[in-house]
Amino acid sequence: METEIENLDSACSRRVLEVVPVVMRHIAAGVHQELEDGRWLTMGQFRLLHLIQKGVGSVSDLARCQNVSQPTISRQVDGLVKKGLVARKPDPTDRRVNHLELSDRGVELLQDLEARARRRVSEILRPFSPAEKECVYEGLGLLRSAFEQPDEGGQ
Repeated sequence: METEIENLDSACSRRVLEVVPVVMRHIAAGVHQELEDGRWLTMGQFRLLHLIQKGVGSVSDLARCQNVSQPTISRQVDGLVKKGLVARKPDPTDRRVNHLELSDRGVELLQDLEARARRRVSEILRPFSPAEKECVYEGLGLLRSAFEQPDEGGQ
């Protein structure tokens, strides 16, 4: 028999798994809607730009963050390089290593898309009272700190 806390844990888990995809679909739809052609930049490429901006600077690190193979990430990065959004910079101490950086165009595009996504989310949250918005803000902070903790495998 589950205890009250286990029931609450289970209910919270279900709610997170229900809500996160809905939120991401709205953000993705907004990003795609703002671009001239939704296929010009995929949501996956948008996430890669964001990770590179945050300092994830190699294909192997991106693959680890996204939990996909290096060849998959390498193809996506190639597309971003061809679009002029990312540059590969050789490591001065190890010629086998390339560091990834956003180009000026990549920085500008990412800032624009993030601003548009924030506006879209703000519009969705507009009907909430200040107290409700505070609850959302605090709850999301708790989720972020929980999910940023290393798991038992050290990841």
